[in-house]
Amino acid sequence: MNSVFRIIIITSLLLFTTTGVVVGENDGDRWLAKDKFMHFGYSAFLTGGSAVALNRHFDYRHDDAIIVGFGITITLGAAKEAIDYNQPGQTSSYKDLIWDVAGALTGAFIASFAL
Repeated sequence: MNSVFRIIIITSLLLFTTTGVVVGENDGDRWLAKDKFMHFGYSAFLTGGSAVALNRHFDYRHDDAIIVGFGITITLGAAKEAIDYNQPGQTSSYKDLIWDVAGALTGAFIASFAL
């Protein structure tokens, strides 16, 4: 199980370093807002739920189910931000993506006890 969380943490760090996070940026996008908690909650639920479903219904091994569940969540979170970036009137936010990763890590951690 340590290898699973190492892979997830390395992936998360790579994602953080490639988002161009600017500390102290004042763009009106607050770190603590209702939408951030929604990103966190949905990501945790999606990661944990998909990992459990993959393990119990599709016979994925414990570690593989968690990694794939995490990957599904991060892919969907990044796709949502890319869509928001290209839609007029929508705002794309690296902060949303960071909350997605935090939620996905939490979901993976919780799922590891359920599997």
